[in-house]
Amino acid sequence: MNDFSAEKQKRERSAPEMLERDVPFDVEREWEESRFARVYLEHTNQQSNIYFEQHQRERAQQTPQWQRSAVREPRASAFSFVWRFISISAFGGALLVAVVGAAWWWNGGVKIAPAFADARGVYEDILSAQQEFSELHFEQAMFSFHAAYERIVQRSQDSNALAAYAQGALASLLQRGEGGFVADVALEQGAYDAAEKLTQGVAPLFQISLASFFHIADTYEHEVAGELIGDALLAMRDAQGMLRKAHDAIIATGEREDSSIEMRERVAAFAPPLSLVSARTKQLIAQLKFAVWALGMERPRKFLVIAQDSAVARPTGGVIRSVGVITARAGAITDIVFDDVYGIDGQLQVNMVPPEPIQRSATAWALHDANWFLDFPLSAKKIAYFYGKSGGGDVDGVIALNEHAVQDVLALTGPVRGDNGALVNSENRERLTNKDVLRALTDVLPTLSGSNARALAQVFQEGLRKKDILVWLADRDYQDMIAEKGWSGEVIDEDGADYLAVVVSDIGGEAAHMKEDIWKETHIAENGDIINTVAVQFMPENGTTAHRERYVRIYVPAGAELLEISGLEAATIIPQIDYVKERFIVDEDLSASERASRVDDASGVRIFEESGKTVFGGWTTKEGKNATVIVRYRLPFAFTDDVAHAKMTFIFQKQPGVPAGIHFSLVPPEGMQAVDAEGGDLSQFFADGTTDVIIRATIK
Repeated sequence: MNDFSAEKQKRERSAPEMLERDVPFDVEREWEESRFARVYLEHTNQQSNIYFEQHQRERAQQTPQWQRSAVREPRASAFSFVWRFISISAFGGALLVAVVGAAWWWNGGVKIAPAFADARGVYEDILSAQQEFSELHFEQAMFSFHAAYERIVQRSQDSNALAAYAQGALASLLQRGEGGFVADVALEQGAYDAAEKLTQGVAPLFQISLASFFHIADTYEHEVAGELIGDALLAMRDAQGMLRKAHDAIIATGEREDSSIEMRERVAAFAPPLSLVSARTKQLIAQLKFAVWALGMERPRKFLVIAQDSAVARPTGGVIRSVGVITARAGAITDIVFDDVYGIDGQLQVNMVPPEPIQRSATAWALHDANWFLDFPLSAKKIAYFYGKSGGGDVDGVIALNEHAVQDVLALTGPVRGDNGALVNSENRERLTNKDVLRALTDVLPTLSGSNARALAQVFQEGLRKKDILVWLADRDYQDMIAEKGWSGEVIDEDGADYLAVVVSDIGGEAAHMKEDIWKETHIAENGDIINTVAVQFMPENGTTAHRERYVRIYVPAGAELLEISGLEAATIIPQIDYVKERFIVDEDLSASERASRVDDASGVRIFEESGKTVFGGWTTKEGKNATVIVRYRLPFAFTDDVAHAKMTFIFQKQPGVPAGIHFSLVPPEGMQAVDAEGGDLSQFFADGTTDVIIRATIK
């Protein structure tokens, strides 16, 4: 199967044509219950399937043979059933009987379940499923979607319930008018139809396996992930339209002047979950569109992967050791190649002036040093630039990972063999970012299935949370989506917030992992001045005394005033060549920072602006041992107690690849107390620093 996208011919138009249309599609594809049962049984690894299988058998036994093989026709609405009921009764004299029976029913002979009660249960299951799906808990999401589907099926097949609806509707017509129970039934039917479309629409997603994301060397013969996601996308668009209509109709009914108080109460209770389901369905549609884009359904996509070794600290996770290229087309990954970063740098066709600290060890800026900025989108653009200037062409995105992420994947897959035949496991930290290990690992990933495949999704999600994996996309809309999830690694920007990030770059010396502890005390003076004192201790792991040349940058709010600093010093760097004479290119972002920089007279530390922050930069004064940096500075804004409870936000942004403990103390003005969002005392706060820390403080 050489061109699987051409052979499928399962739609009348191509996926790109579908995506370009602005209106929902009416796809004439009825969902068969037998298909759902097969998908459900196959994709839960025979966990908790006994009840479902038994339930299907019982339903089959209760259904006549001729109905089992027939194609299910669309259900008539409850409202049309009522009118047929009335018409027949009018010609037979049965109307009187019906009216008497209805009156008896309405007056308490039999109680009808409140309208929207079952529908609320359906939508609560769907809300739960959508939340689980967004958190990559696919198995739990499938169970919740199935629970919603079972509620719908049970309701539609309960003939007694349908009769009760008809009888109640008749009584409603005679006693209460069309603004009462009839409208209630019709609206509930519309909500159920939307929910059923939604639960059917996600079915293709649960046919996706890890292997369906790969189509390397024609090894996969079934529908690829992009095609299944495309099917779900079309169905979700239809469901979104139905949800919107149901929501608008229910709201309009509740606002009618002739609507009863009971009806308005029911609408008020049911409209919010329906609105939330609609909003989350919109988000799911956006995520599915992104997946279709990334899997190359419109055109081939190319993503650059950089493997970073945090034993040599760099702003985005470590020094770059290997570079990979992932190619996706027609719904699946078709090619993955890895190479040593210096093999690519050897093809570089431009000469660019490197950042000043890097000039201690290199004469030119290249791909292996391109991750110089804490702001990953900015570093990623430099990485993509150098790759393109090395003959690689344009890329659709850059994915950075460090050996911690590779370590977690290897713990799941087991050891792999490198080029020399030696086994490499998760304990071989010094080799985890080598090209041979990454090549072997990509050969193993498509073979994972069942619980291992689900565990891999969780490993990736955890890597993104801990910033061991970072993502930048060239498409601005999809990049914004990544940023909203906190996966982009950009410098956090929040108005009025106190910000701190400590970034270390090992420029020379031996490779050795390190950890750090950060202590910060924020003191609010009586006059409102906010003074921060920050102490950072760098400690080599395992007591190593490796020689390091370490450049440290401390990022604080823009406009902060340096009061004093110790533990950092200036370094005189003499370029090894004349960059002007050799006609080297000057990077605009570096040039902007350097033009605005100045040197502190007392310490010699450089002060400059980067990514909207003020930065204090210098070199540690101790090598091979514990080194401590202490900095004291005044924030550019003051504390004011104009309201009963003053609010402040404190942000600690983590450097990827460097474990750091966060110790924080907030000292408010005399007679006041500082607490966090949960009411915890902020006089002593600690976080393990595995991810960014944001504290919302109230001072009262």
